Amino acid sequence: MKVCHFCLWGPHASGMYMTVAELVAAENKLGMDAGLIDTDNLAGGYSDDSTGDVIISKDISWADDADVYVLSSTIPNDYKLKGAPIVMLMHGCPRDMFESERFDMNKDNAAPFSTLLSYFNQTERYKAFVTLWKEHYAYYKDYVKNCYYVPAGCNLNKLKPEGKKYKFAASGKPNVVFCDAWRFMKHPYHILHGVSIAQKELPDLRLHLYGLPDRDKALWYKLCRTAGFDTFIGEFDHIIFDLDDVFRACDMVITPVEISHRIMREATACGTPVIAGGYEHTPYNFHPYKPTEMAEQIIRCWEDIQADPEGVRNRCRETAVKYMDVMDTARGLKRIYEKVLAAEKR
Repeated sequence: MKVCHFCLWGPHASGMYMTVAELVAAENKLGMDAGLIDTDNLAGGYSDDSTGDVIISKDISWADDADVYVLSSTIPNDYKLKGAPIVMLMHGCPRDMFESERFDMNKDNAAPFSTLLSYFNQTERYKAFVTLWKEHYAYYKDYVKNCYYVPAGCNLNKLKPEGKKYKFAASGKPNVVFCDAWRFMKHPYHILHGVSIAQKELPDLRLHLYGLPDRDKALWYKLCRTAGFDTFIGEFDHIIFDLDDVFRACDMVITPVEISHRIMREATACGTPVIAGGYEHTPYNFHPYKPTEMAEQIIRCWEDIQADPEGVRNRCRETAVKYMDVMDTARGLKRIYEKVLAAEKR
């Protein structure tokens, strides 16, 4: 089975790319002929090993005899009316995409969310829609036909507790890391307030924030200085290329998000506990809008680490092995490809 993934190239910079690159490698290990086409560079030839396996982007002609197209981004115009049946990977959060349309935030004249959904339903070549998060499935199934859920995974051979560790310029006890995408409610506004409360009991705590967009730097700096948050902030706005090194080095990762998104999977696989806003695979959960609950979970997690660091690390790793293996994701997608191809032959 020849499977052609269409995705924007983005080593170290895009969680979507990293997920797709891992899937391509995993599908090849399962015996499929899988490849990735960068929709911004149809000539191919880019090479990357950031996910632990070497991925080389394909020339667009590689798609000509593919059995299945898997879209994570746009498909080139010349291929919109020809080629293989399409499986659409729905990476985005439906709520966030709706908010983008609602507030007219789409960039580069991108099609609005509602327009895309209507197009998918009316275009025969779109045979299946897959979300990697069951929390999103509850929404997508109301919008599109033939909707499936396959749990997201990651490359457990690369993302593991053993390996290189990052050195924080301003280290703390504990070192807490935030490195989500800074958009909608994935930014650290509430987290800053929760950490501020926790620091009263953990005076040596340091919060390291990564991925701050350049356009927002002045605003976030002003907020932190005004509220006195700069007293516990360690590193702020640095771009880190190898986050697994950071996850091995820090004591915990914090996020307001409730789904098993990229950051949570990578941290858990590296043996680092995640403090989250309702995540099923961590014992450290808080209500995203209740800073006091957040502080309680930070303190509780640190107490657990102090009492049994190896036990905390091992439990995280066991969770990743059980629920977050990209090979399981690839097996689930393979079943969907086979179902699509069987229906095409009828």
